[in-house]
Amino acid sequence: MIKGGVGRLLRRVSPPQAYQSFTGNSTITLRLISRRFIFAPLVTANPSFLVNRRRDFAGSSHLELLTSSLLPQKWTNFIGQSRTMFIQTQSTPNPSSLMFYPGKSVMYVGSADFPNAHSAMNSPLAKDLFGIDGVTRVFFGSDFVTVTKSDDFFWDLLKPEIFAAIMDFNSSGQQLFLDSKTAAAMDTAIREVYFLSSTSEC
Repeated sequence: MIKGGVGRLLRRVSPPQAYQSFTGNSTITLRLISRRFIFAPLVTANPSFLVNRRRDFAGSSHLELLTSSLLPQKWTNFIGQSRTMFIQTQSTPNPSSLMFYPGKSVMYVGSADFPNAHSAMNSPLAKDLFGIDGVTRVFFGSDFVTVTKSDDFFWDLLKPEIFAAIMDFNSSGQQLFLDSKTAAAMDTAIREVYFLSSTSEC
């Protein structure tokens, strides 16, 4: 009697499409649905998205649903942000250089090359990219950013950090380049810190 009551309760709570799509354990189905809908608002607030995903869910496999439900929350947020910007990558003849296309203009006129971290002091984005271990050179084009890495690092590890740096800069509202006075002041401060650290070691 209790078993039959639980079965009826599960059929009422679970969406009909999802319940009919699986012949396995309905408890697992319910758990996966709840995890999917907890994560969904983090990606978008559009209610139609939930409806569409619900249809997709009903036709998905157990393995695909399990993988999706176990994604950490921070990665779900990251996926949503990256889709908003549509950042794409393109290889170059140099395997140590990769082009990143943020889906918007980078340089309206000309280009900018930053062969080292010191040359990037007047650009917040270039400076942030050089803050990533393994980045050795940055280049700004009309609609792309080319990043060159050290041979000791792998793109699979660097790309997520580069994506994050580009997205953070885009959402910060900062200018691509600082004005000459601000850049000069920052350069002077860096030189003073370097001088003080050098004299303290003597």
